[in-house]
Amino acid sequence: MERSTWKILRRIPHLLKGQGIKNPNLARNVSGNKNPFYGKKHSVEAKALMREAKLGESNPMYGIPATGTFLLSQEHFRFQSGEGNPKYIGTYLFNVTENVQYGPYLKAEVLRLYHISSRKYYEYLNTNRVYKGYMYSHERFSTLETYFE
Repeated sequence: MERSTWKILRRIPHLLKGQGIKNPNLARNVSGNKNPFYGKKHSVEAKALMREAKLGESNPMYGIPATGTFLLSQEHFRFQSGEGNPKYIGTYLFNVTENVQYGPYLKAEVLRLYHISSRKYYEYLNTNRVYKGYMYSHERFSTLETYFE
């Protein structure tokens, strides 16, 4: 969007103010402590009423069988994660002090289990250098001598 267009769009609420037209940016005007519900919580009774309003036929998932399209699509996605994904590339770790190989792991598992940042993960994955006693690779390590000749 061009800068001049953006300036005009920002001024629309001010242009409409005296013409009796509602502000299109109303959400900005009632956010945070300007919102009448700010700092309050729903009572137990109100929560029960909201819960009851979604029971039975008023529930958007009412009438969809357990083996319906929605659940089938969820099953599809479950098999598309990890090794079920055609683009899956596991990460292998090689402990250089104990000469032991681990993996394959998902990237998220490596970051969480070995306390490494994503930036460090890619830095040491691409350079085949040792970090915190481990080497990282998308391919299985063959032997220790291959990497330290």
